[in-house]
Amino acid sequence: MAVDSSGRVHVAGGSIEGTFPVTEPLWSQASYLQSNAFYAVLPPSLDSLEYSVLFPSWSESEACGIALTGQGFAFLTGKVRVYGDFGPGIGPSCTGTSGSSSLRSLVVMIAPVAGAPPSLYPEALTVPAVNGIASVEVNFPGHAQWQASTNASWITLDQTGGCGSGAVVFRYSANTTGAPRSAEISIGGLKTVITQTTVQPPIRNPYGMESRPSRYRRKDR
Repeated sequence: MAVDSSGRVHVAGGSIEGTFPVTEPLWSQASYLQSNAFYAVLPPSLDSLEYSVLFPSWSESEACGIALTGQGFAFLTGKVRVYGDFGPGIGPSCTGTSGSSSLRSLVVMIAPVAGAPPSLYPEALTVPAVNGIASVEVNFPGHAQWQASTNASWITLDQTGGCGSGAVVFRYSANTTGAPRSAEISIGGLKTVITQTTVQPPIRNPYGMESRPSRYRRKDR
């Protein structure tokens, strides 16, 4: 079990109940299969079921571990016994021989479900002084529309709008100001702060030549 930043409860485990409630059935045959691994999301009030899915198997199926990321993704680990491979769905990854009923490892990544709070990752990013390219991960529930903008002329966004989850790629120009600088990228009312370092000018000696560290040290006699 894990609790996200909005107080929602994420639960994973195994169920032998044939009528386990699901909102996202993975296989139509799930009704007669038993001992299924499951993943469910409940609101902070625990009075309803926002999301639930079963991973059908013939026996010994269980989700044993769960971890959440700051962007709302859930990662599950466990075990499952199936014939062949899972079909298309939310992305279970199994190891074993196709067509056999071997016990396989279960590794699943589940995208944020509806109701997850909007978020950006990272919320702060430091980039080098030279020209470059980077991105901000966007997590908005469902197909929610969002707009993207920046308050700096040295940052150029590859896109200024979108919907749902994805990434906003941006490019930044070299910092020749002699001092670090910062700017903001705003996406759907949320902000990521971008800080760019600067190249330190070479130290010059009184004779007008650049001072560079010597490769050799003089030994005292």
